[in-house]
Formats: sequence, C-alpha cells, structure tokens
Amino acid sequence: AGNRHTLVFDVNTGKQVAKCEMPKDTNDVAFSPNGQLVAGFDTSGEVSVCDAQTGQQLARLNDCDQEGSFISFSPEGRHVVASNWGGAVWAWSTDDWSAEQVIAIAGQYSEGMFLPDGELLLGFTTPNKDQLDRFLAIYDWPPGEDEVRRISVAIDPDHLAFHPRTGRIAVAHYKWLYLHDLLTGEQLHCLECSDVKALAWSPHEERLVRKPGRPPE
Repeated sequence: AGNRHTLVFDVNTGKQVAKCEMPKDTNDVAFSPNGQLVAGFDTSGEVSVCDAQTGQQLARLNDCDQEGSFISFSPEGRHVVASNWGGAVWAWSTDDWSAEQVIAIAGQYSEGMFLPDGELLLGFTTPNKDQLDRFLAIYDWPPGEDEVRRISVAIDPDHLAFHPRTGRIAVAHYKWLYLHDLLTGEQLHCLECSDVKALAWSPHEERLVRKPGRPPE
C-alpha cells in the first residue's frame, strides 16, 4: 500500500493485478474468503471496498468515525468487520453495505482476528479506576450480548498470533511477548525481545516468527 492505493499482485507471476484507490493512507487490508473483494481501513476511519480483479471501488463506509488497525471479512464472507481505537466494532453487510455497531467497549482497542472456528478475538486496554485492564475478549459470530470468555493479559495486546494446532495465542507489545493457552487463559511463557512490529506462527512447526522494529534509542 502507498500513495493512497492498495496494490494487488499475483503471487505466482509477481505481476500487479489491480490498483485499488483508498481515500487516505491505509492501516490494514483484507481479502474476502472468495478472493473477489479487498477492503482497506484508512487513517481517517473510513473503510473502502474494491473489486480485487479490477480495482474498482464498490463502497466507501465511514461509520467508524475513528482510526483503527483491524479489518477483516467474516468467515462466511457476508460482512466486512472493522474496529476503531475507541473500542467500537462495526459490521457492514456485503449485500447492501448497511452498517451495524456490533460491539462497544469503553477503552482502547488494539488488535483482532477471526479464529478458525469462526469466533472473533479482540484485544482491549480499558481504564479501571487508577489502573488499566488489558484483556482478550472472545465472541461468537455474529456477536451476542456477552463475551464467550475473557483472558487477562499483562501487556497492551498490540500484536496477536494464534496457533490452531496447539491452541496457543501469542500477545506482543514493544519488547514483551507472552504465550497463553486460549482455552484456559493460562499464561505459559513470557519472553523479552526487541521492539516487535509484526507476529506470526510458522505454518509447519511450532515456531514464532516476529518482525523486529528499530531498537529503542
């Protein structure tokens, strides 16, 4: 992404397939499950949905009001889902682009993902008197009134990575990385490393891959 465009490439040929126009610089992008649509969440809080083959813009959705860093299509592909940094989660129908605020938690939202079983996992930091509560909240999809479960974490959940075979969730913030059992919430490990900018599990082995940022001065 760059110059207010999101570029789509064919991974087999390396050739550019489409150039999708976005209103502002894009924080996050996502493909629909069938690969036909690409959605981008820009720095103004606006969501743009484009045809992944032609780049044609199909919808501009500005209900979020605030910038955020998470956008995804729901597992069945019927909704575009995004969360802003004020703790609000919005869903837009891909049939008519109608909007619904599905979750609202007072606080700062950090990161999120859909789990393989279709549940929605979100990370939050919320004020509680003179301290901050940091937790992962797990919801059914579509969300009901209550969370399925909540896992307390020791750090702002800026980066998340889930390992489906072991059921472990990695949570990273700055130079700290924690591993939790997603089912029980038990903290398994705490690791100190350099400034983490991205996080992923190796698909074939139980190894974490992190992208370090520039070391703090």
